[in-house]
Amino acid sequence: GLAYSGALSNTIKLFPDKRGLASGIITAGMGGAAIIAAPIASYVIEHGSVSQAFRYLGLAYMVVTIIAYFFIQSAPAGYKPAGWTPPVVTQSAQGATNKNWSAMLKTPYFYLIFGMMATGAFSGLMITSNASSIGQSMFGLTAASAAVYVSLASLSNCVGRILWGVTSDKIGRNKSYAAILIAVVIAFIILSTVKSLVGFAIGIIILGMCFGGVMGIFPPMVMENYGPANQGTNYGIVFSAYSLAAMFASKTASQIATSNNGDFSKAFYLAIALACVGFVINFIYMQMKKSEVNKLA
Repeated sequence: GLAYSGALSNTIKLFPDKRGLASGIITAGMGGAAIIAAPIASYVIEHGSVSQAFRYLGLAYMVVTIIAYFFIQSAPAGYKPAGWTPPVVTQSAQGATNKNWSAMLKTPYFYLIFGMMATGAFSGLMITSNASSIGQSMFGLTAASAAVYVSLASLSNCVGRILWGVTSDKIGRNKSYAAILIAVVIAFIILSTVKSLVGFAIGIIILGMCFGGVMGIFPPMVMENYGPANQGTNYGIVFSAYSLAAMFASKTASQIATSNNGDFSKAFYLAIALACVGFVINFIYMQMKKSEVNKLA
């Protein structure tokens, strides 16, 4: 948690013209690392012990962190790449003034962003935490086969962070978020109606990419609203929306499936409803921003 906020906040300050891409790459590192670390940890545990896995991984992380430290520089205040001029909208309506966490909490945009992140993360967390169970109970997979699909979802998650980050740089954060939610609804409809391995694969790939996209577009959205000076603290507070979703997504989906003989369909319907809520919150946010721009014009 400490490394995530520091690395992410500093990096997007260095790339104000490509914040979505920078955020996507950093968060992809966080998501993609599990693809590498999990098999290594599993191998060490299988051939040694849990304690050995902790020691070996801990030493490896220590070495990587110390080496990386010597290559990292803090972003200069107000840094702008040569030849880049910030868009007029960004200067006037999206974070020209730096706000600390207490000032952020006094703005309506914080609660809208918090709500969007919570609803956006819910569906992804529901799948990532239950992908194996869904594959086994609804699509007849063995535990070993389901593990392959879990890896596929993780890879999609990693790729989605970069792709949606780039997309948000081109079309905007809120349009990207709206597209993500539409894709989420489509994915859950596929999982609910296409009772085949192809349907399962398509559904979890889309959901994995969309979950990754949510993680990639919100850091720059926070910076564009509250400035770069306090990004680490501000985004840390916004990111607690992810933790809130994590508290309920996995448990809720599991309980619904248990009460329906292993069928997650009703949990999918709940996720669709929450995606619709997120879509409404996003619409309200966009209308408020549009009104603000019109007043400044």
